[in-house]
Amino acid sequence: MHPSEIQERVLLDHENLRTRLAMIESLSQRAGDGEVYALDQLRDRGDELCRKLGRHLDLEDLHLVPLIQETRGREAAQQLAAEHREQRLLFDFVLDRLRDAKRPTRLICREMQAFIDLLRDDMDLEEEELVLAAENASA
Repeated sequence: MHPSEIQERVLLDHENLRTRLAMIESLSQRAGDGEVYALDQLRDRGDELCRKLGRHLDLEDLHLVPLIQETRGREAAQQLAAEHREQRLLFDFVLDRLRDAKRPTRLICREMQAFIDLLRDDMDLEEEELVLAAENASA
């Protein structure tokens, strides 16, 4: 895959993920406001999100990590791969807490908001890296 294709694919995935994050954020707010069925929907959508995030990281591991290694060096590529491993652990942690029926709804909602904020920040930073890598590859 060419650097511009990698960039396009990752950015498209990020756009789709941001749409899902907005939906989950809305569900979380509704659940926090006491809407009865919103928590069940939040759990279902959170599970779907984590599966999609895992597939997205697979894509990045396959295409973005080698591009980063080529343009920014082995250390930068290893750092990205390590971040992906940590994110997978975080997804599992978030899902465990989301699925915990004994966990207070307000706490679940706060944790989901923190998770959403973290993912948005991560995508923003990754996009900056991606643009730099794509520019360096075409230079």
